[in-house]
Amino acid sequence: MTDESPAFPPPPPPMGAPAAPPAATPALPWYRRRWWKFPAWAWLTAAVVLIAAGAAGGAKKDEDNASADTTVESVADAATTDAPPTATDAPTTEAATTTTVAPTTTRATTTTRATTTTTTSPPTTAAPQPIVFSGRGDDVVNLPDTDLMVATISHSGRSNFVIWALGFDLQETDLLVNVIGGYSGRVPVNMNADTMSLQVEADGDWTI
Repeated sequence: MTDESPAFPPPPPPMGAPAAPPAATPALPWYRRRWWKFPAWAWLTAAVVLIAAGAAGGAKKDEDNASADTTVESVADAATTDAPPTATDAPTTEAATTTTVAPTTTRATTTTRATTTTTTSPPTTAAPQPIVFSGRGDDVVNLPDTDLMVATISHSGRSNFVIWALGFDLQETDLLVNVIGGYSGRVPVNMNADTMSLQVEADGDWTI
């Protein structure tokens, strides 16, 4: 805040001396005065100056823009004028088409003969001739030295009909048939490979 009064008040006059007239207050320069104390004509002058400055600045800016546009158009015209002429397309020469025919390859025909397969049949073993024993009543039949056999047995009597398998010591080992009266059937013989003979008990004719 600026003080408009002098820095120091004047000293009082000496006793008995006539009072000096009050000192005149010096006038303040314009830049130290309060802005609201300026007269109206000063405000009007400042407003006119600001408006004139703004109008001058806008006119200068328009001139600068117009100058820049003119420069750009000149450069574009120069570039268009200096452009080289358009080259003319050279005539196109069509290449001649050469057609090459591939040689024909003839495949040789190979004939393969079918393989002949010979099937050999295994040798057939002739069935052994049957051994036939027949009799009437009780008897003992000696068997040949052989393995398992199948015996077909028949009897025409009316009483008991029994057949035993006998071992090496003529001991009874297997009971093959035990019926009453007539009989006809088949039984395995020599299952244990120890049968040497057959013992027959009958009252009529029999066949083994």
